Amino acid sequence: MVEYYLLTLNTNVAYKDLREIRSKVREQGMLPKGIDLAEGLFKYSERGLPYVREIQAMIKANQLAQFDRSA
Repeated sequence: MVEYYLLTLNTNVAYKDLREIRSKVREQGMLPKGIDLAEGLFKYSERGLPYVREIQAMIKANQLAQFDRSA
């Protein structure tokens, strides 16, 4: 199930923004952070930006940034 989700994020045109965010951060020699990648999920939900903001709020509320890998 997780493999399919990752495949979808890495191949579906709806997540092109997420891949571009990830690519730009990597080009700068850094690793992407979840809170920033959430911006690329705009098309994941028909709710759009409110969905993205909810995901970012969950990342903050649950202190998930601590699990981001460091460059």
